[in-house]
Amino acid sequence: MLYNCCKLLPTEECYCKLFPDQTELDAGIQPGTEQKVFELLGKRFKVVICHDLPHLNEIPTENLDFLLFIYHFTENNFLRVFGEIKEVSRARQLRILASSLVSDKNNGFSFFIDGNVIVSLSDQEGILEVEI
Repeated sequence: MLYNCCKLLPTEECYCKLFPDQTELDAGIQPGTEQKVFELLGKRFKVVICHDLPHLNEIPTENLDFLLFIYHFTENNFLRVFGEIKEVSRARQLRILASSLVSDKNNGFSFFIDGNVIVSLSDQEGILEVEI
């Protein structure tokens, strides 16, 4: 079986994307089977990967400290996806930490949203550190 997953370091726990897009399905990538709640340093969070976002209505977020969103951000999709994430944060009163994939070379599209508070790396390469 082939999955699109991320691994939480240092716990080695994995989350596998629940809703692969059509390209992934055509390539044989299987959907994950569980909505994992991670706990790290006393904080509870879930991970959503790329195409999980349009299916967020199927992913409960109650009692989470934040949501980690991992995405292939590009100059072409950033504003649209950024707007969608802002709406989710405001509607669910949920902190969201969004990160570009490592394969995107941390291209500067990582950000943190808490309602109307937004912290972003803009177009700078680097690491965004947020203490919640």
